[in-house]
Amino acid sequence: MFFLRSGLGFVLAFLALTAGAQTPGRLAQGDADFLHKAARSGQLEIQASALAQKADASAPVKSFAEKMTADHTKVAVQLEQLAKAKGVTLPTGLDPAQQATLDELGKLRGKEFDRRYAQEVGVAAHKKAVALFEESSKSAADTDVKAFASQTLPALKGHLQMAESLRGQAGS
Repeated sequence: MFFLRSGLGFVLAFLALTAGAQTPGRLAQGDADFLHKAARSGQLEIQASALAQKADASAPVKSFAEKMTADHTKVAVQLEQLAKAKGVTLPTGLDPAQQATLDELGKLRGKEFDRRYAQEVGVAAHKKAVALFEESSKSAADTDVKAFASQTLPALKGHLQMAESLRGQAGS
């Protein structure tokens, strides 16, 4: 009888200890949510920056957009590899608010395009991305997700500084 109780106690203790643990390929919901949000954030940057490169935009905006396309495409590849390793399927499209931003940008030309791109995609989107990556770099349960967020954060902060400078040049 003692053996059964001890065995049951051991099993219950083991289950209690492992209840919050991650199984291989399975992430905590917060970590999976981060990966989804990071993917959508990057997609907005890539798509809006591709639009800026084709638009009637100023040289500084086109230069910034070229850098954003290159940097965010590189991060998107890393994010996709991480998500695949963790068994997470990333979204392939923008959320409705992001799509509305992209659609609005597509209607603009010249200085108005520059101003809105610098504000909406440059500053506002990067502020959200920095906050998202800062939070995950501190609180992600998965060490790989935390490392990805921590390693990507300095570049995002640099992008934000560049975007604030660009916004000043664009007259926002």
